[in-house]
Amino acid sequence: MNQPLTTRIKSTAVLAMLVLSVGSAHFSSYAQDRGCKQWQIIPGKCLGKINVGTNEADLVRIFGRGNVRREDLDIGEGGTVPGTVLYPEDNEKRVEIFWKNQQWQIPTEARIRGNASVWKTRKGISLGMSLKEIERLNGKPFRLYGFGWDGSGLWGDCDKGRLKEMRCEDSHGRGQGGEMSISFSPDPKWQASRTYYRVSGERIFSSGHPSMQTMNPRIYELSIYLQP
Repeated sequence: MNQPLTTRIKSTAVLAMLVLSVGSAHFSSYAQDRGCKQWQIIPGKCLGKINVGTNEADLVRIFGRGNVRREDLDIGEGGTVPGTVLYPEDNEKRVEIFWKNQQWQIPTEARIRGNASVWKTRKGISLGMSLKEIERLNGKPFRLYGFGWDGSGLWGDCDKGRLKEMRCEDSHGRGQGGEMSISFSPDPKWQASRTYYRVSGERIFSSGHPSMQTMNPRIYELSIYLQP
């Protein structure tokens, strides 16, 4: 016997809600299971429970309302974009989250800044690590931009080293990797010195440059680019 039209419409609506509910539960489970442990970074994938499937409401649920705040985030040259900050009052836990749009649904980048952080990769890369320590992980000198401009000390290329998760050209000069980037800064005591000026400006230098080795700058910024 055929059901009345109104009953069929209600049944269809209930079924649709169930499907959406199951789908949301599945997505939420996926969003929290990308292989990261607490305070761990896997470049391109996650920081702890933060990944491309984690929206701002999830952040509040996971970290607590008091640890999640919207702020305008610096993007260089005086520009800012709306973003979300985790642990805004704790410098060693603080993370800045950039979104695909202002619906706060799809994070594209997580950025960590400062002198030290509890967040680190499985290789131990974190804020405060020195240029020479990163050279050892890379297995050889790498390339980075000079100091004294908006892109100051930014990682340029692994120069055929082992840190493939960051930008690393292949034998044909094609860029690969790029799931994470790091930026270095020398101790402020060097900033008025000839040593500093020899490796300043919007140019690429080897980490093996004598001035780089003398100053041995440390990581002050780390960006993780989140991918599906």
